[in-house]
Amino acid sequence: MVKLGMNNSEPKLHHYYPQFELEYFTDVGKLWIYDRLKNSYRQQGTKTTGAITDFYTFSDDKGKKYKELEASLSTCESIAAPVIKKIHKGEYKLTGIERSEFSAYLALKWLRTPIHQRKSEALYETLMKVESIKIASNSEKFNRVLDEVEKKEKTTIPDREKLREFMKDESKYTIQSERLVGLQTLVMSLRETGEEIFNMGWVFYFACKGRSFITSDNPFFIWPFFESDNPLGYGLRSTPAMTIIPLTPRVCLGLFYRNGHPPYKRKDIPGNMVNDLNNQIALYSERFVISHNKALLRKTIDRTKLFEKEPYKVIINVEGNPLYSKPFKVTR
Repeated sequence: MVKLGMNNSEPKLHHYYPQFELEYFTDVGKLWIYDRLKNSYRQQGTKTTGAITDFYTFSDDKGKKYKELEASLSTCESIAAPVIKKIHKGEYKLTGIERSEFSAYLALKWLRTPIHQRKSEALYETLMKVESIKIASNSEKFNRVLDEVEKKEKTTIPDREKLREFMKDESKYTIQSERLVGLQTLVMSLRETGEEIFNMGWVFYFACKGRSFITSDNPFFIWPFFESDNPLGYGLRSTPAMTIIPLTPRVCLGLFYRNGHPPYKRKDIPGNMVNDLNNQIALYSERFVISHNKALLRKTIDRTKLFEKEPYKVIINVEGNPLYSKPFKVTR
């Protein structure tokens, strides 16, 4: 059982895109939003943007809800806020402590988004389905597992062979993970991901005068240089790719494997490259593309023809062992 102190049962909006970062993209306190689902533009505040009700709330085995994780995330944001302010001003070379703390914050930003949470849940569901097929494909192992289940639950499972044939065909059933799976992955992966980011090369792309970056509800995306046959797609460990993180309308951070390059680099980029980065930011959005400027937002949407494209989805393809499984995929 999970035990974590006090509990507040009232639902609350939990921000996966920190409000203090969104403030940089506001115009007189409002954001311009393009909604891919509705193909429409609107203005709204930061409070209701990049937020999902009780997104970081989880329950124990008795149904009691815990919300302390959201409070911990807010603490990390307060540490990162002055670092982003410093970078926005052009002071991109950080102290060792600043780099370490900001690396942890970036890792948190990467792991907490709905897309990454869905990827964790989809991977869990895929592994569970593969394991179920493996068990069902071996009659001896299948019966041993059911013997243990019957003993533990003090029950009898009828028609074992029918159940075994059912489990062997993955198209007949789905496996739904609990919300806690994604949150556990976040916590367990945070330290390793933060260390990985700390050791990467950092290049700060500053937009030229008169140009600005946009952002989206998926503000941490991989920009591949080559095609990949990895069923999980690209990640931080993908060497033929760069990870792009829009920080403010003035600056984007790019992460790459150093390979002897210096830990920090600044690039003041021309308008055409700002456009290229904005195109990628829009294309990798899940549903919402965000800017302080409606004209800039509209130009980006028109340039990418985003209204003709399907939103970003998590798809995991599984090439199963032909002895027990045909290929299948899990989409979330």
